Amino acid sequence: MRGQLILGVLVTLAFCGSVFAVPVDLTPLTSVADESGFGTLYDSLAPQAFVSEYGTYSGTITSRVYTDTPGLPANAVTFVWDVLMDSTTIVPVEDMTMASTGVQLDLRIAEIIAGTNGYVSGTTTNIPDTAEATNNVFPTVDDLFYEWIGNNSLGANDRATLFVTTTAEVDIGQVSVALQDAGGSSALVLAPVDDPNNPDMNVPEPASIALLGVGFTVLLRRRC
Repeated sequence: MRGQLILGVLVTLAFCGSVFAVPVDLTPLTSVADESGFGTLYDSLAPQAFVSEYGTYSGTITSRVYTDTPGLPANAVTFVWDVLMDSTTIVPVEDMTMASTGVQLDLRIAEIIAGTNGYVSGTTTNIPDTAEATNNVFPTVDDLFYEWIGNNSLGANDRATLFVTTTAEVDIGQVSVALQDAGGSSALVLAPVDDPNNPDMNVPEPASIALLGVGFTVLLRRRC
């Protein structure tokens, strides 16, 4: 079953057999040893805490954005999402979904699909078994989905540092990421978005980034 939870708007559950866009498989993910090759740190979001609604797991996710990547065009941007589980985690996290809705902060999923998707091996203990990008699984919603299966799930002190590099025209905005297994949780991350206030800019000025976080959305998705 895949379920979508849109905070403050509506709740919709979608079951197997319903009509969904076909997910695009992003595996195998590219591996890099560390973040030193990503270029200049342009912006970051301090560690954002997430806690299961049942208290069975907790952790933080940190966002970093790099520009001026050596060997890539000048407009290349790399988004890094660093998930770190707390030592008190009892039930591991199995999946993570990033999404936003509406024209104000539409996740640039086509650019993510066309970009380089990977993980940082030096800080990743658990490589995702599944990485998918889906166009319009629910009206106006694009999402980026990661899944860790069975014993590979994110347990106590586990870590996954994921990234996407794109050379497309994108803006930086805050969208919501949902993590789940025994109960759901959410946090904010920086991600490539289509911001109508900055239509001609590759990346907005840092002062404008805080304005992009309005109206974020959580999307939960579950396999059958």
